[in-house]
Amino acid sequence: MRSGAQTLAAATCRLLTPGGVGAIAVVRVEGEAAWELVRGCVCTRTGELPREARLDHAYYGNFRDDSETIDDVIVAARPVAHSSSPSVEICCHGGRRVVERILLTLQSAGATIAPHAVIPNIETPWTVCIQRLADTCLARTTTRRGALYLLGQRNLLPDRLAEIVNCADAGDHDTARCTLRELVDASAAAHRFHTPADVAIVGAPNAGKSSLVNRLAGRESAIVTNVPGTTRDWVTAPAAIEGVPITLIDTAGGHDAECELERQAIDAGVRRAADADLVIAVIDGSAGTIAWPPASTSAMSRADMVVINKADLEISQAARRVIESAECPVVKASARTGAGVEAVRGAILGCLGVGKREVYDRTPAIFESCLRERIAGLVERLDAGAVLRSADIVASIRG
Repeated sequence: MRSGAQTLAAATCRLLTPGGVGAIAVVRVEGEAAWELVRGCVCTRTGELPREARLDHAYYGNFRDDSETIDDVIVAARPVAHSSSPSVEICCHGGRRVVERILLTLQSAGATIAPHAVIPNIETPWTVCIQRLADTCLARTTTRRGALYLLGQRNLLPDRLAEIVNCADAGDHDTARCTLRELVDASAAAHRFHTPADVAIVGAPNAGKSSLVNRLAGRESAIVTNVPGTTRDWVTAPAAIEGVPITLIDTAGGHDAECELERQAIDAGVRRAADADLVIAVIDGSAGTIAWPPASTSAMSRADMVVINKADLEISQAARRVIESAECPVVKASARTGAGVEAVRGAILGCLGVGKREVYDRTPAIFESCLRERIAGLVERLDAGAVLRSADIVASIRG
Protein backbone atom coordinates (compact mmCIF):
# COMPACT_ATOMS: atom_id res chain seq x y z
CA MET A 1 0.00 0.00 0.00
CA ARG A 2 1.06 3.61 -0.43
CA SER A 3 2.88 5.33 2.38
CA GLY A 4 0.87 7.77 4.47
CA ALA A 5 3.44 10.41 3.64
CA GLN A 6 2.51 10.27 -0.03
CA THR A 7 -0.61 12.44 -0.13
CA LEU A 8 -2.86 12.05 -3.16
CA ALA A 9 -5.29 14.58 -4.59
CA ALA A 10 -8.46 15.29 -2.66
CA ALA A 11 -10.46 12.21 -1.73
CA THR A 12 -12.97 11.47 1.00
CA CYS A 13 -14.22 8.20 2.43
CA ARG A 14 -17.41 7.52 4.32
CA LEU A 15 -19.31 4.56 5.79
CA LEU A 16 -22.60 4.11 3.92
CA THR A 17 -24.11 1.32 6.00
CA PRO A 18 -25.35 1.83 9.61
CA GLY A 19 -22.79 1.57 12.39
CA GLY A 20 -22.64 -1.53 14.55
CA VAL A 21 -22.17 -5.19 13.70
CA GLY A 22 -23.64 -6.46 10.43
CA ALA A 23 -23.08 -9.10 7.79
CA ILE A 24 -21.54 -6.60 5.36
CA ALA A 25 -20.51 -2.96 5.31
CA VAL A 26 -19.99 -0.54 2.43
CA VAL A 27 -17.36 2.20 2.40
CA ARG A 28 -17.49 4.80 -0.38
CA VAL A 29 -14.41 6.71 -1.57
CA GLU A 30 -15.06 9.90 -3.57
CA GLY A 31 -12.92 12.48 -5.33
CA GLU A 32 -10.49 12.79 -8.22
CA ALA A 33 -8.02 10.38 -6.65
CA ALA A 34 -10.59 7.83 -5.38
CA TRP A 35 -9.69 5.04 -7.81
CA GLU A 36 -5.94 5.59 -7.54
CA LEU A 37 -6.14 5.60 -3.74
CA VAL A 38 -8.11 2.34 -3.62
CA ARG A 39 -5.71 0.78 -6.15
CA GLY A 40 -2.94 1.31 -3.61
CA CYS A 41 -4.83 -0.62 -0.94
CA VAL A 42 -6.40 -3.54 -2.84
CA CYS A 43 -4.64 -6.48 -4.48
CA THR A 44 -6.43 -8.97 -6.73
CA ARG A 45 -5.29 -12.46 -7.62
CA THR A 46 -3.62 -11.08 -10.73
CA GLY A 47 -1.98 -8.15 -8.97
CA GLU A 48 -3.11 -4.53 -8.78
CA LEU A 49 -6.46 -3.17 -9.92
CA PRO A 50 -6.40 -1.78 -13.49
CA ARG A 51 -5.26 1.81 -13.96
CA GLU A 52 -8.62 2.86 -15.39
CA ALA A 53 -11.82 2.10 -13.52
CA ARG A 54 -14.49 0.13 -15.39
CA LEU A 55 -18.04 1.09 -14.41
CA ASP A 56 -19.44 -2.27 -15.55
CA HIS A 57 -17.11 -4.43 -13.52
CA ALA A 58 -16.61 -5.56 -9.91
CA TYR A 59 -13.25 -6.69 -8.57
CA TYR A 60 -12.55 -9.22 -5.83
CA GLY A 61 -9.36 -8.84 -3.81
CA ASN A 62 -7.64 -8.28 -0.48
CA PHE A 63 -7.70 -4.91 1.27
CA ARG A 64 -4.23 -4.52 2.74
CA ASP A 65 -2.44 -2.29 5.21
CA ASP A 66 1.23 -2.53 4.19
CA SER A 67 1.82 -6.30 4.09
CA GLU A 68 -1.17 -7.28 6.29
CA THR A 69 -4.50 -8.34 4.84
CA ILE A 70 -7.39 -6.67 6.64
CA ASP A 71 -10.30 -8.29 4.79
CA ASP A 72 -11.53 -9.80 1.54
CA VAL A 73 -13.41 -7.11 -0.35
CA ILE A 74 -15.37 -6.44 -3.52
CA VAL A 75 -14.57 -3.15 -5.24
CA ALA A 76 -16.82 -1.41 -7.78
CA ALA A 77 -16.64 2.01 -9.43
CA ARG A 78 -19.85 4.06 -9.67
CA PRO A 79 -20.56 7.06 -11.92
CA VAL A 80 -21.01 10.45 -10.24
CA ALA A 81 -23.32 13.07 -11.72
CA HIS A 82 -21.53 16.13 -13.16
CA SER A 83 -18.12 14.58 -12.57
CA SER A 84 -15.67 12.68 -14.73
CA SER A 85 -14.27 10.89 -11.67
CA PRO A 86 -16.21 7.87 -10.41
CA SER A 87 -16.77 7.05 -6.77
CA VAL A 88 -15.51 3.70 -5.52
CA GLU A 89 -17.50 1.41 -3.22
CA ILE A 90 -15.72 -1.15 -1.07
CA CYS A 91 -17.90 -4.02 0.22
CA CYS A 92 -16.35 -5.73 3.25
CA HIS A 93 -17.41 -7.79 6.24
CA GLY A 94 -19.45 -5.83 8.78
CA GLY A 95 -17.36 -6.26 11.93
CA ARG A 96 -16.62 -3.02 13.77
CA ARG A 97 -12.86 -3.52 13.76
CA VAL A 98 -12.75 -4.38 10.04
CA VAL A 99 -14.64 -1.20 9.07
CA GLU A 100 -12.57 0.92 11.42
CA ARG A 101 -9.27 -0.34 10.01
CA ILE A 102 -10.36 0.15 6.40
CA LEU A 103 -11.38 3.76 7.10
CA LEU A 104 -8.18 4.51 8.99
CA THR A 105 -6.04 2.85 6.31
CA LEU A 106 -7.69 4.99 3.64
CA GLN A 107 -7.09 8.03 5.82
CA SER A 108 -3.41 7.21 6.22
CA ALA A 109 -3.19 6.79 2.43
CA GLY A 110 -4.37 10.36 1.89
CA ALA A 111 -8.17 10.33 2.13
CA THR A 112 -10.23 12.40 4.52
CA ILE A 113 -12.93 10.69 6.55
CA ALA A 114 -16.11 12.67 5.89
CA PRO A 115 -17.25 14.58 9.01
CA HIS A 116 -20.61 12.82 9.08
CA ALA A 117 -19.15 9.40 8.34
CA VAL A 118 -18.97 7.18 11.41
CA ILE A 119 -16.33 4.83 12.64
CA PRO A 120 -18.80 2.56 14.49
CA ASN A 121 -19.55 3.46 18.09
CA ILE A 122 -16.95 6.26 18.25
CA GLU A 123 -19.02 9.35 17.37
CA THR A 124 -22.55 7.90 17.39
CA PRO A 125 -24.81 9.39 20.13
CA TRP A 126 -25.68 6.80 22.75
CA THR A 127 -29.41 7.20 22.09
CA VAL A 128 -28.83 6.27 18.43
CA CYS A 129 -26.74 3.27 19.57
CA ILE A 130 -29.72 1.93 21.52
CA GLN A 131 -32.14 2.51 18.65
CA ARG A 132 -29.82 0.74 16.22
CA LEU A 133 -29.43 -2.12 18.67
CA ALA A 134 -33.23 -2.40 18.89
CA ASP A 135 -33.42 -2.49 15.09
CA THR A 136 -30.83 -5.28 15.00
CA CYS A 137 -32.76 -7.31 17.59
CA LEU A 138 -35.99 -6.55 15.74
CA ALA A 139 -34.68 -8.43 12.72
CA ARG A 140 -34.34 -11.58 14.86
CA THR A 141 -37.71 -11.57 16.60
CA THR A 142 -40.36 -13.99 15.30
CA THR A 143 -43.54 -12.76 17.00
CA ARG A 144 -45.77 -9.71 16.65
CA ARG A 145 -45.56 -8.98 20.36
CA GLY A 146 -41.78 -9.16 20.23
CA ALA A 147 -41.69 -6.70 17.33
CA LEU A 148 -44.04 -4.25 19.07
CA TYR A 149 -42.08 -4.63 22.31
CA LEU A 150 -38.77 -3.74 20.66
CA LEU A 151 -40.32 -0.86 18.74
CA GLY A 152 -41.57 0.50 22.06
CA GLN A 153 -38.17 0.07 23.71
CA ARG A 154 -36.57 2.26 21.02
CA ASN A 155 -38.11 5.20 22.91
CA LEU A 156 -38.78 3.84 26.41
CA LEU A 157 -35.21 2.74 27.19
CA PRO A 158 -33.39 5.89 25.94
CA ASP A 159 -35.88 8.08 27.84
CA ARG A 160 -35.32 6.19 31.10
CA LEU A 161 -31.54 6.23 30.70
CA ALA A 162 -31.70 9.95 29.91
CA GLU A 163 -33.47 10.48 33.24
CA ILE A 164 -30.67 8.61 35.01
CA VAL A 165 -27.96 10.58 33.20
CA ASN A 166 -29.70 13.87 34.06
CA CYS A 167 -29.94 12.89 37.72
CA ALA A 168 -26.23 12.08 37.78
CA ASP A 169 -25.36 15.40 36.12
CA ALA A 170 -27.55 17.27 38.62
CA GLY A 171 -25.82 15.61 41.58
CA ASP A 172 -28.84 13.49 42.60
CA HIS A 173 -26.70 10.36 42.78
CA ASP A 174 -29.00 8.42 45.14
CA THR A 175 -31.96 8.64 42.74
CA ALA A 176 -29.73 7.82 39.78
CA ARG A 177 -28.28 4.73 41.49
CA CYS A 178 -31.70 3.49 42.62
CA THR A 179 -33.27 3.95 39.19
CA LEU A 180 -30.31 2.28 37.49
CA ARG A 181 -30.58 -0.77 39.75
CA GLU A 182 -34.35 -0.96 39.16
CA LEU A 183 -33.75 -0.84 35.42
CA VAL A 184 -31.25 -3.70 35.54
CA ASP A 185 -33.56 -5.82 37.74
CA ALA A 186 -36.48 -5.27 35.36
CA SER A 187 -34.38 -6.25 32.38
CA ALA A 188 -33.45 -9.82 33.33
CA ALA A 189 -35.69 -11.45 30.72
CA ALA A 190 -36.18 -8.71 28.11
CA HIS A 191 -33.91 -10.48 25.61
CA ARG A 192 -36.43 -13.35 25.48
CA PHE A 193 -38.38 -11.44 22.82
CA HIS A 194 -35.63 -11.92 20.24
CA THR A 195 -33.67 -14.88 21.65
CA PRO A 196 -35.97 -17.88 22.27
CA ALA A 197 -35.46 -19.66 25.58
CA ASP A 198 -34.67 -23.39 25.49
CA VAL A 199 -37.33 -25.22 27.51
CA ALA A 200 -36.46 -28.88 28.13
CA ILE A 201 -39.23 -31.37 28.93
CA VAL A 202 -37.90 -34.30 30.98
CA GLY A 203 -39.44 -37.21 32.83
CA ALA A 204 -40.03 -40.94 32.94
CA PRO A 205 -41.25 -42.89 29.87
CA ASN A 206 -44.98 -42.57 29.16
CA ALA A 207 -45.36 -39.58 31.51
CA GLY A 208 -46.84 -37.58 28.64
CA LYS A 209 -43.84 -35.42 27.69
CA SER A 210 -44.44 -35.54 23.93
CA SER A 211 -48.17 -34.91 24.38
CA LEU A 212 -47.37 -31.84 26.47
CA VAL A 213 -44.89 -30.61 23.85
CA ASN A 214 -47.57 -30.93 21.17
CA ARG A 215 -50.06 -29.01 23.32
CA LEU A 216 -47.61 -26.21 24.02
CA ALA A 217 -46.47 -26.03 20.39
CA GLY A 218 -50.05 -26.11 19.11
CA ARG A 219 -49.28 -28.83 16.56
CA GLU A 220 -48.10 -32.42 16.28
CA SER A 221 -44.36 -31.89 16.64
CA ALA A 222 -43.57 -35.12 18.47
CA ILE A 223 -44.80 -38.68 17.86
CA VAL A 224 -47.13 -39.88 20.62
CA THR A 225 -47.94 -43.54 21.37
CA ASN A 226 -48.81 -45.59 24.44
CA VAL A 227 -45.52 -47.45 24.10
CA PRO A 228 -42.95 -46.25 26.66
CA GLY A 229 -39.73 -45.05 25.06
CA THR A 230 -41.26 -43.86 21.79
CA THR A 231 -39.03 -40.77 21.86
CA ARG A 232 -35.52 -42.14 21.35
CA ASP A 233 -33.69 -38.81 20.95
CA TRP A 234 -34.33 -35.20 21.88
CA VAL A 235 -36.57 -33.33 19.46
CA THR A 236 -37.00 -29.56 19.23
CA ALA A 237 -40.16 -27.63 18.40
CA PRO A 238 -40.46 -23.83 18.10
CA ALA A 239 -43.41 -22.29 19.93
CA ALA A 240 -44.64 -18.99 21.35
CA ILE A 241 -46.44 -18.24 24.61
CA GLU A 242 -48.27 -14.90 24.63
CA GLY A 243 -45.87 -13.65 21.96
CA VAL A 244 -42.72 -14.84 23.76
CA PRO A 245 -40.78 -17.27 21.52
CA ILE A 246 -39.41 -20.47 23.04
CA THR A 247 -37.82 -23.68 21.80
CA LEU A 248 -39.34 -26.81 23.31
CA ILE A 249 -36.98 -29.78 23.74
CA ASP A 250 -38.67 -33.17 24.05
CA THR A 251 -36.19 -35.60 25.61
CA ALA A 252 -36.15 -39.38 25.80
CA GLY A 253 -37.65 -40.77 28.99
CA GLY A 254 -35.17 -41.29 31.80
CA HIS A 255 -34.97 -44.94 32.90
CA ASP A 256 -32.57 -47.88 33.00
CA ALA A 257 -32.50 -48.94 29.36
CA GLU A 258 -31.10 -52.26 28.18
CA CYS A 259 -30.59 -51.06 24.60
CA GLU A 260 -27.29 -49.23 24.06
CA LEU A 261 -28.89 -46.91 21.50
CA GLU A 262 -31.63 -45.99 23.95
CA ARG A 263 -29.09 -45.37 26.73
CA GLN A 264 -27.19 -43.01 24.44
CA ALA A 265 -30.43 -41.19 23.58
CA ILE A 266 -31.27 -40.77 27.28
CA ASP A 267 -27.75 -39.49 28.03
CA ALA A 268 -27.99 -37.04 25.12
CA GLY A 269 -31.28 -35.75 26.50
CA VAL A 270 -29.76 -35.27 29.97
CA ARG A 271 -26.89 -33.26 28.49
CA ARG A 272 -29.25 -31.17 26.36
CA ALA A 273 -31.49 -30.45 29.36
CA ALA A 274 -28.49 -29.37 31.43
CA ASP A 275 -27.88 -26.52 28.97
CA ALA A 276 -31.54 -25.43 28.77
CA ASP A 277 -32.81 -22.13 30.16
CA LEU A 278 -35.74 -23.90 31.84
CA VAL A 279 -36.28 -27.58 32.72
CA ILE A 280 -39.82 -28.89 33.21
CA ALA A 281 -40.16 -32.26 34.94
CA VAL A 282 -43.31 -34.08 33.74
CA ILE A 283 -44.75 -36.64 36.15
CA ASP A 284 -47.52 -39.15 35.59
CA GLY A 285 -50.01 -38.02 38.22
CA SER A 286 -51.71 -41.42 38.23
CA ALA A 287 -48.53 -43.43 38.83
CA GLY A 288 -48.42 -45.38 42.09
CA THR A 289 -44.65 -45.04 42.45
CA ILE A 290 -42.65 -41.88 41.70
CA ALA A 291 -38.95 -41.46 42.43
CA TRP A 292 -38.87 -38.09 44.18
CA PRO A 293 -36.62 -36.36 44.85
CA PRO A 294 -34.89 -37.70 41.73
CA ALA A 295 -31.37 -39.10 41.80
CA SER A 296 -28.51 -36.80 40.84
CA THR A 297 -27.97 -38.85 37.66
CA SER A 298 -31.62 -38.69 36.64
CA ALA A 299 -32.94 -36.57 33.77
CA MET A 300 -35.07 -34.83 36.41
CA SER A 301 -32.15 -34.05 38.72
CA ARG A 302 -32.65 -30.42 37.74
CA ALA A 303 -36.28 -29.36 37.80
CA ASP A 304 -37.15 -25.67 37.58
CA MET A 305 -40.84 -26.50 37.33
CA VAL A 306 -43.01 -29.62 37.72
CA VAL A 307 -46.08 -30.58 35.70
CA ILE A 308 -48.32 -33.25 37.25
CA ASN A 309 -49.70 -34.69 34.01
CA LYS A 310 -52.80 -36.86 33.50
CA ALA A 311 -54.69 -34.73 36.01
CA ASP A 312 -57.92 -35.90 34.33
CA LEU A 313 -57.28 -39.21 36.11
CA GLU A 314 -57.21 -39.73 39.86
CA ILE A 315 -54.12 -38.17 41.41
CA SER A 316 -52.09 -40.82 43.26
CA GLN A 317 -50.70 -40.46 46.75
CA ALA A 318 -47.18 -40.54 45.27
CA ALA A 319 -48.03 -37.53 43.07
CA ARG A 320 -49.52 -35.69 46.04
CA ARG A 321 -46.26 -36.15 47.93
CA VAL A 322 -44.41 -34.57 45.01
CA ILE A 323 -46.80 -31.60 45.09
CA GLU A 324 -46.20 -31.13 48.81
CA SER A 325 -42.41 -31.54 48.74
CA ALA A 326 -41.34 -29.92 45.46
CA GLU A 327 -39.28 -26.75 45.93
CA CYS A 328 -40.27 -25.27 42.57
CA PRO A 329 -43.58 -24.29 40.91
CA VAL A 330 -45.98 -27.23 40.42
CA VAL A 331 -48.88 -27.22 37.97
CA LYS A 332 -51.52 -29.91 37.46
CA ALA A 333 -52.59 -30.45 33.85
CA SER A 334 -53.83 -32.97 31.31
CA ALA A 335 -51.98 -32.99 28.00
CA ARG A 336 -54.68 -35.32 26.65
CA THR A 337 -57.66 -33.04 27.32
CA GLY A 338 -55.86 -29.69 27.46
CA ALA A 339 -57.07 -28.91 30.98
CA GLY A 340 -54.52 -26.88 32.91
CA VAL A 341 -52.25 -26.28 29.89
CA GLU A 342 -52.88 -22.52 30.05
CA ALA A 343 -51.66 -22.61 33.64
CA VAL A 344 -48.54 -24.40 32.42
CA ARG A 345 -47.95 -21.64 29.85
CA GLY A 346 -48.35 -18.96 32.51
CA ALA A 347 -45.94 -20.77 34.83
CA ILE A 348 -43.34 -20.99 32.03
CA LEU A 349 -43.51 -17.23 31.49
CA GLY A 350 -43.21 -16.71 35.24
CA CYS A 351 -40.11 -18.91 35.42
CA LEU A 352 -38.57 -17.04 32.48
CA GLY A 353 -39.22 -13.74 34.24
CA VAL A 354 -41.53 -12.24 31.60
CA GLY A 355 -44.31 -10.38 33.35
CA LYS A 356 -47.89 -9.55 32.45
CA ARG A 357 -48.25 -8.10 28.97
CA GLU A 358 -50.17 -4.93 29.92
CA VAL A 359 -47.46 -3.80 32.39
CA TYR A 360 -44.30 -5.49 31.15
CA ASP A 361 -44.52 -4.19 27.59
CA ARG A 362 -44.69 -0.57 28.79
CA THR A 363 -41.75 -0.87 31.18
CA PRO A 364 -38.30 0.33 30.04
CA ALA A 365 -35.92 -2.63 29.89
CA ILE A 366 -32.46 -3.45 28.59
CA PHE A 367 -33.46 -5.85 25.83
CA GLU A 368 -30.00 -7.09 24.82
CA SER A 369 -27.98 -9.30 27.17
CA CYS A 370 -24.53 -7.86 26.32
CA LEU A 371 -25.72 -4.32 27.05
CA ARG A 372 -27.33 -5.51 30.27
CA GLU A 373 -24.03 -7.08 31.34
CA ARG A 374 -22.24 -3.77 30.82
CA ILE A 375 -24.85 -1.82 32.79
CA ALA A 376 -24.94 -4.49 35.51
CA GLY A 377 -21.15 -4.22 35.75
CA LEU A 378 -21.53 -0.48 36.34
CA VAL A 379 -24.06 -1.15 39.11
CA GLU A 380 -21.62 -3.57 40.75
CA ARG A 381 -18.93 -0.89 40.73
CA LEU A 382 -21.38 1.52 42.33
CA ASP A 383 -22.20 -1.03 45.02
CA ALA A 384 -18.47 -1.31 45.68
CA GLY A 385 -18.30 2.41 46.40
CA ALA A 386 -17.49 3.87 42.99
CA VAL A 387 -18.62 7.42 42.23
CA LEU A 388 -21.53 7.65 39.79
CA ARG A 389 -20.70 9.69 36.70
CA SER A 390 -22.96 10.19 33.72
CA ALA A 391 -19.92 9.69 31.46
CA ASP A 392 -19.57 6.14 32.82
CA ILE A 393 -23.22 5.43 32.04
CA VAL A 394 -22.87 6.72 28.48
CA ALA A 395 -19.62 4.79 27.97
CA SER A 396 -21.29 1.57 29.14
CA ILE A 397 -24.14 2.08 26.70
CA ARG A 398 -21.88 2.83 23.75
CA GLY A 399 -19.56 -0.04 24.55
